[in-house]
Amino acid sequence: MYDSFVYLSFVGDLHALCFKIETDCKFEEFNNTYIVTNDTRCNGVTNYACASGYNLTSGNLSRLCGTGLEWIGDPPFCSGCICPSAGVGYQFNTTEELIKRMEEMKKKLKIEREKTNAFIRSKTSVKDSRTSSTGIGFVLGWGIIGSLPVAICLGDAASLLRHMRHGV
Repeated sequence: MYDSFVYLSFVGDLHALCFKIETDCKFEEFNNTYIVTNDTRCNGVTNYACASGYNLTSGNLSRLCGTGLEWIGDPPFCSGCICPSAGVGYQFNTTEELIKRMEEMKKKLKIEREKTNAFIRSKTSVKDSRTSSTGIGFVLGWGIIGSLPVAICLGDAASLLRHMRHGV
């Protein structure tokens, strides 16, 4: 990559001194990965990819070479894939077979709405003996029952007053 040198010169018996300054991050490789782009210079990005048959399980596939010559980002860790069909025990070669199996699973997993606890509780009434509950029920119950005769009588009150005053 790029090398940087510092040059110091002194007057007198001292000699000029040159030395190399490291400007690149240390090249790193990881198991089950391969490098897509490699830039180990300061602020350079190195991109990795998991090898065939492996998936990223932790870390980062892109890492940045920081100013302290340290990589920023966790090292990638790619582990072997477990084939889902082998783990489940089903292997489908056609879409029709898959759809048929999905329909069978739907039938097995279907929940009848009328048998759920929430549905049953929505249809049944349970006695509530709390003071606040019985008080509200008493007041509202008698209030509704009492308001009906009052409403009927108020409708006839004008006629009743006229009969009482004028006798007609």
